[in-house]
Amino acid sequence: MNYQIENKQSDILYGIEFNIKVPCEIRVNDLVVSKNIKNGVIGPEIINQYLINPGNQVVKIKVYHPEWQEGGQFNSEALQSILNNTYIETIEPENGYNITVLKELKFPQIENKVPYFEYEWTFVANTPKPICSWDDAEDLTKMDKSVLQKEVFEKYQSLWNLLQSGAIDKFMEELEISNADLFSTNDYKHDRKKEYESNLKTFYAKHKGS
Repeated sequence: MNYQIENKQSDILYGIEFNIKVPCEIRVNDLVVSKNIKNGVIGPEIINQYLINPGNQVVKIKVYHPEWQEGGQFNSEALQSILNNTYIETIEPENGYNITVLKELKFPQIENKVPYFEYEWTFVANTPKPICSWDDAEDLTKMDKSVLQKEVFEKYQSLWNLLQSGAIDKFMEELEISNADLFSTNDYKHDRKKEYESNLKTFYAKHKGS
């Protein structure tokens, strides 16, 4: 009951609509929302869980020419066509899932051909509360690479062992904080939360002994 009352504070979801047919990466506040460096990506995606604090948000899109490694390049016209019908939107679940476009995302004109291109836009999202699970986040690019590699491998091995042994509840504890942010920011009600967790447990259970 407390969970449901708490989530009544916000009945607006934020999303990004896209259908990008070239290799690309989409980030919101420097967090990867969607990425495919071989083909392309199709949305929409809800992005509330990437809006760490209320106020200004930053979305970045980087695209690669499908043959950029062989010298392929975008001209300005080709670049303009990539982001057709790409925009930030709000969604109102309590109002028939009404959608309002906040910002259309378009690449600027360029003078010279390029093999890849990145651009960023800002928009305002008045999320009801900040996401606390990022409070102790670290910039991994500033860590010693050998130390980082060792810590990543050890964590990977620990998680792999949990899946191999079938310790699903223990593995789910690793996701508890991030899932709590997902449920809260996306206004998941009790039944949907339980369904999401049940689907995860079913998926991870298949990894036992694999």
